Amino acid sequence: MGAPLDLLFPELDPVCKETADWPNRIRVHLRTYVTAVEPTAEIVSSVRAVVTRDREVLVVTTPNGRHLVPGGRIEAEESHDAALRRELVEETGWEVGDLHPIGFVHYRHLTPRPDDYPYPYPDSIQCVFTAEGTREVGQIHPDEWELAAEWVVIEHADQLNLPPVSLAFLSHVDRMKKP
Repeated sequence: MGAPLDLLFPELDPVCKETADWPNRIRVHLRTYVTAVEPTAEIVSSVRAVVTRDREVLVVTTPNGRHLVPGGRIEAEESHDAALRRELVEETGWEVGDLHPIGFVHYRHLTPRPDDYPYPYPDSIQCVFTAEGTREVGQIHPDEWELAAEWVVIEHADQLNLPPVSLAFLSHVDRMKKP
């Protein structure tokens, strides 16, 4: 992949850093950046969004808790825009308006690459956008990743025991939405 990803953005300071344990004994270090800087497409493996509606934010419930950044992997030949819109409908049942970049999360794997791991390694990027929910197009179909999605008043969302990544982007979106 070339230079380590943290060397690609030396002028940026992460708003939060954390280490997480994923399924299959994968451990990663996350650096979250709130910025208008967009990483180049070839280093982005996933896209996510904070979806709002007036003064509400869409909260997704998973088997591991709640978060504010639904989205997922970009499929072959799929644009970031198309991937995110597809993932949002699948995970939340909502279509969105214009996508506005608000940052990214840099993942650095700390464990050996599993034999069957098809994603970028050891570094990958998830671009994060914000968008307004425009139309509910159906119910989500609960699966092993997403169980439900619900609207929560932005001022109450920080009381939901959200992960640091969600809180970092929530704070930014809250400031953007205030009159």
